[in-house]
Amino acid sequence: MKIQLIRNASLKIWINNKVILVDPMLGDKYSIPSFGGKSKNPTVDLPISIEEAIEGVDMVLLTHLHQDHWDEKAWETIPKDTTILCQPGDVEKIKAQGFNIIISIDGSFTFQGLQITRTKAQHGSGRVLELMGKASGYVLQAEGEPTIYIVGDSILIPEIKNIVDRFNPEVVLTNSGGAVMPGYEKTPILMDATQTADLADYISPKLLVGIHLEALDHCQVSREELNLLGSVQDSRNIFIPFDGDIMEFGM
Repeated sequence: MKIQLIRNASLKIWINNKVILVDPMLGDKYSIPSFGGKSKNPTVDLPISIEEAIEGVDMVLLTHLHQDHWDEKAWETIPKDTTILCQPGDVEKIKAQGFNIIISIDGSFTFQGLQITRTKAQHGSGRVLELMGKASGYVLQAEGEPTIYIVGDSILIPEIKNIVDRFNPEVVLTNSGGAVMPGYEKTPILMDATQTADLADYISPKLLVGIHLEALDHCQVSREELNLLGSVQDSRNIFIPFDGDIMEFGM
């Protein structure tokens, strides 16, 4: 199994002879509006070409439809006959974008030996959660492959640890940018460095991969900060890839 971090939360996963593109944000640098009032987004270029990002993709897996996870360039570029997997409630919008093979995952979906289970995510709290709306995570399982848990856009909630206990994933991917919205600076909408290190400690010695970093103007956590906190807390199981990096995993 291989996982490539493309940029932000965009991943390309090779698993069970399938290629899955997760949360593609494929637009040019500064192609979507500011989220934090500092800069247009994304704040960095794609590390690979769009052609390379979508090459060989069998299906697209969407945690939710915010622009930093499913931007206009992605839904304009990805072939319309590509299978799109999404959370309930997002089907009609994706259909309006011209796609005709859309599968809404409520519990689990199995395709040719690959099981994808949708999990709870909490994209903030209080009033901010009302503004952010619903987001999901996913667990990917296949015989002979490591189990992957994509947490999605979420703060650290008890359900995440419950999912870890239930599925015992070898790899947990966390969106760890500690993003906040203007006017709600004390209410993060993603895990911050402290929450990420807490989860890393909980799943140890299994691997935590921190993503959703250094690509958006409302994300406060840097790779350096997450590395430093992990070192201070002796969280030796945290790995923080750079954009474009490909990680390989075996059983």
